[in-house]
Amino acid sequence: MAKATPHDQLAAAIDSILEEYADRVTITLKDAVKQVTKEGVKALKKESASKFGNGPYAKSWRSVYESDRLSSQGTIYSTKPGLPHLLENGHTLRNGRFWPGKPHISTVEDQIEEEFEKEVMKGL
Repeated sequence: MAKATPHDQLAAAIDSILEEYADRVTITLKDAVKQVTKEGVKALKKESASKFGNGPYAKSWRSVYESDRLSSQGTIYSTKPGLPHLLENGHTLRNGRFWPGKPHISTVEDQIEEEFEKEVMKGL
């Protein structure tokens, strides 16, 4: 049975419930960002290895996670600056021919976005 709240304490009760929900949402989002970022790095390493071999490029993927009270952010990057763009989109070779890109980042990005949405919905 629900607990009765006096009229003069209604605002404080609603505020308490909303604060509890906001804390739950913040924790859920932070956990989802951490998990999806780690999974994204693993997926990019695997995808890069399957398309370009298991060399330095495939091993160059890293992630950084930053958070404060109101926000959390995960960044996935390669330690080979510029190379992911060239391999994803293609580029002109020295002899004038064009090397077509092999989409590997965009496919993983789509997977990460879907996984993030699932994790957040599951947590809430």
